[in-house]
Amino acid sequence: MEIDKATYQAISNRIGALFGFYYAEKNYAEMLRCVQEAAKVVQKSTEPEKILLWLSSTPLSNADAASLAKHLTIGETYFFREKPALDLFSEKIIPELLEQRKGKNQRIRIWSAGCSSGEEPYTLAIMLREMIPHLDQWKIDLVATDLNLAAIQKALGGCYTPWSFRETPAYIKEKYFVKKGNLFEISDVIKNMVQFSTLNLITARFPSPENNTNQLDMIFCRNVLMYLKPENIKAISAKFRESLVEGGWFITSQVELNDSYFGNFSRKTYKSGIFYRKEDLSAKVATVDSKDFKSKNRLIRSKKDVISPAKTRSRISTGISAVIEKPKAFNAASVRSIKDLFSAAKYADCIQLCQVQMEKAPSIDTGIILIKSYANLGNLKQARHWCDKLIKVNGSSAELYYLNAFILEDQNEPLLAEKNLTKALYLQPNHLPSLFAMGNILRRNQKKQQAVNYYQQLIQQLDLMSDEYIIDDFDGLTAGRLREMTQTMMQS
Repeated sequence: MEIDKATYQAISNRIGALFGFYYAEKNYAEMLRCVQEAAKVVQKSTEPEKILLWLSSTPLSNADAASLAKHLTIGETYFFREKPALDLFSEKIIPELLEQRKGKNQRIRIWSAGCSSGEEPYTLAIMLREMIPHLDQWKIDLVATDLNLAAIQKALGGCYTPWSFRETPAYIKEKYFVKKGNLFEISDVIKNMVQFSTLNLITARFPSPENNTNQLDMIFCRNVLMYLKPENIKAISAKFRESLVEGGWFITSQVELNDSYFGNFSRKTYKSGIFYRKEDLSAKVATVDSKDFKSKNRLIRSKKDVISPAKTRSRISTGISAVIEKPKAFNAASVRSIKDLFSAAKYADCIQLCQVQMEKAPSIDTGIILIKSYANLGNLKQARHWCDKLIKVNGSSAELYYLNAFILEDQNEPLLAEKNLTKALYLQPNHLPSLFAMGNILRRNQKKQQAVNYYQQLIQQLDLMSDEYIIDDFDGLTAGRLREMTQTMMQS
């Protein structure tokens, strides 16, 4: 049966209004298949026009909403997932809270938002029990929520297949799980530490004491927001910040890092991972004790040149730290002020100064900071305008084409983004961010073999570096960590 684009779009829009999910046009067929499966369960017609009428009914019944959520969400997860986040949790966050609150307010509040079938919150519960000797003297609030009722029901049952333990230490499995046939059931001591419930991040009211989403020390929300519309992600990010205490942590997955959405947090680097913290962004970010723990409170930031052993890079295309012409004495001081404002995440002030500077002494470096400031404020229209303008003036900057691709991808124009990355790589074949971005775009567009080719080129460049080498173009990721992430992308 032939389905017109308008019907697909209408169904997609309605799902977006209900759950916040975003579907690109190339995913319309898969979206419709999932909705039709949900319709069968609640005995509704699977004809697209009637599905649209069903979705437009106000309100949907609980059974209808539950069926849709089950079939539209992806529930694949496992215990002890994403080591960098767990290292931060066990080595930094919890030890600091224990030290600060010992003998005072001995309470820790954590929210696993989008907990799926429970592996994430149960992992955190196990770690807390392993870390805190006198856990009974502490009040632990570990709240776990998900849109998918079926996933919550599985979590409450606490039974898992061997596949859920692929990253779990053997002694943990033996200590906290009991084998029952082909499944493993989690012990009651861990099960009782977690409070499960359904919650729709789009429609729910939070922070709120009614659903325990207020005064939180940590929010884990990993591999969830990537499926939502940009405007919904920004709204949720703002509400997450309100839900946290001062100094609280927001932990998302390493593939979801995006300060266009999370620029209201300070960005922190710990070992090979990047995370967000609630801090006062009006002041300059203070240096913290750990040499491994650096403040990174922006997505596209002022950065040093990446040292590539294989190639000497051109002066213009290296980015905003490149040596530039300074035709007047005031220019050096102005550029320094611009960089300081950008580093302090004062993007509105930075834009004003950049515009003044561009009128007096235009340069690629100042223009790039201007573009990044607009992007970090979410004003992609102006960011794109300046990209186009600067490319017309100087079409030999790989950095400009890369930034333009970033903006175009965020505006759901993957083909144009791909063309800009192709130009960036023509100008600078070993430009690491462009290689990674090109692989990701092709992978999302189901061009897996082409994506693998770019990932392999990236890995070849990373193999020339030590695993500990920090790649500033990737906000503090080490070469070893970026290699691992790229290999994971190739296999998925």
